[in-house]
Amino acid sequence: MKISKCSNGDVNNAMQEARYLKRIHGEDPLRRHSIVDLLDDFKFRQHYVLVFEVLGENLYEHIKSPKFKGMKTEQLRSVAKELLIALQKLRSVGIIHCDLKPENIMFTDADCQKVKIIDFGASTEKFESRYTYVQSRFYRSPEVTIGIPYDAAIDMWSFGCIMAELCTTRALFPAHDELDLLERMRITIGMPPQWMMEGSNKRNKFIDRNGKLIRSQLSNLQPGLPDRSHPISRQVYTAFDDDFTDFLEVSIQLLSDPPVL
Repeated sequence: MKISKCSNGDVNNAMQEARYLKRIHGEDPLRRHSIVDLLDDFKFRQHYVLVFEVLGENLYEHIKSPKFKGMKTEQLRSVAKELLIALQKLRSVGIIHCDLKPENIMFTDADCQKVKIIDFGASTEKFESRYTYVQSRFYRSPEVTIGIPYDAAIDMWSFGCIMAELCTTRALFPAHDELDLLERMRITIGMPPQWMMEGSNKRNKFIDRNGKLIRSQLSNLQPGLPDRSHPISRQVYTAFDDDFTDFLEVSIQLLSDPPVL
């Protein structure tokens, strides 16, 4: 049993997290969804207490271990399956996690084959203007980066970034800021579609008067690198076999049409 205690401004987020988890568990009492089990929740004085099951290490700790050399196919397939089951459940109940990252995915077994998603404190049911700054930077989708409405696809984007990192041990987009993040997306998978950029109220932050992407002052990328027109270039990510690359291309892609919200 693990106890998470929230107070003051965090209480509403904790209550919302409890509400979302109860909805998920209510639709799947057998707990087949690979999402952390909420055992109890209650108020105590000025605190709101969430009681969770005890899980193992998280993926971030696993990746940063000196012994970690990248997951082999069998382990990678098992973790991917568990996460896709969880994301399918979230989509079916209308919840967007909004902060899927290695720190929020924990192993449930000693063999590190099974995982569960945790931390629904930043989750939402739909895009809202007060939830525009979501997702940790390395796993942040183009929609969130440029500031347009998003849907559950942003969780799939994060999933793809995590899968790539589990294979190579390196973050797919290790950006210093949002300008650097967008440049890294550009050279790896190409620029976001025109409809995305036109719908962004932050367009002037990213695009100069000549229609060129503004370069981050923190960028350490070689200047003048061309756009990639093919997701997850095989020339760049030679560690991926073709099947896994195809899988990532489905997970991490820039949509050609606006999402239906």
